[in-house]
Amino acid sequence: MRKALCLCFLFVALACAAVAQDSASSKTEQIVGGLLDFGSAIMKQRAEKKQAQQQPPVDEATAASETQEANTMAKLGKSVGVLVQGMTDPAYLAKQLGAVLKETTELTLRDYLNRYKDEGKEYARELANIITEKIVNHEKVSTVLDSVRMLCWGVVIYLTIISMLIFAMLWRMKSINDRVLRAIEELKNAK
Repeated sequence: MRKALCLCFLFVALACAAVAQDSASSKTEQIVGGLLDFGSAIMKQRAEKKQAQQQPPVDEATAASETQEANTMAKLGKSVGVLVQGMTDPAYLAKQLGAVLKETTELTLRDYLNRYKDEGKEYARELANIITEKIVNHEKVSTVLDSVRMLCWGVVIYLTIISMLIFAMLWRMKSINDRVLRAIEELKNAK
């Protein structure tokens, strides 16, 4: 939206510049005065920026917004400079206007593609959920899943029984081993 407004502002300024070429020098003086005011505002902003750099930064978000504002002001200053030079050299103005249009179009397309990708990802997730639900609710698939569940429970029961048998056999072997050891000790004591 901001880019579209800047583009509209650029067209209005271009039209004003074309009208200003035909008018008296008083309009030129107004433009130059506006540029001087704009330049002094930028210099004032740079001085404030230098003071802020000398002091430790308080908040990164504030610094980022100040940097973005400075970039915006620099771009606006460059645009005004292009318009002023465009009054004397229309080819330069056309070249700069073409570059701005190209950049604006690229940014708009990039933004559109990013939104399109996000919507596509969301659609793919919804579609995957619907397909998964239909597959799970399908009769043949649910029968196979039930069979796999029964097989898993059968394996769990089998392993539990085998583990209990192994534990019982080890317990029996330990008790037999204890009896044999007692018998050996009784024979040693008897000799």
